[in-house]
Amino acid sequence: MCERDFDEYEVIGYLSGVLFPCALIPQVYKSCRTRELDDISYGWQFVFMNGLVGSIVYGIHNDLKPIYLSSMVEFVLMSSLVCMKYIYSGPVDGTGESKESKESKESRSPRP
Repeated sequence: MCERDFDEYEVIGYLSGVLFPCALIPQVYKSCRTRELDDISYGWQFVFMNGLVGSIVYGIHNDLKPIYLSSMVEFVLMSSLVCMKYIYSGPVDGTGESKESKESKESRSPRP
């Protein structure tokens, strides 16, 4: 592997690599605290995580540490969201909505 100089672009890469995973931390915290993940779709999580896997492979192949290190941290955070969604969703009825979600929506909606 070739040695590269550490310049201002490397600094920008590492700072961005810190900011991207940090953007997920408030969502993970809120999801853990409220246990409500109905607004986060499995489809979005699937696409996002596959994009992260691609970034990890690309970053490792091209020895781009800011890319693959931040993508690995993001992957861990996204995995925690997937696990929380699965655990906290509870049983699903025929509409594809969990019974807990339906009850919480009904309790929040105004009654006539």
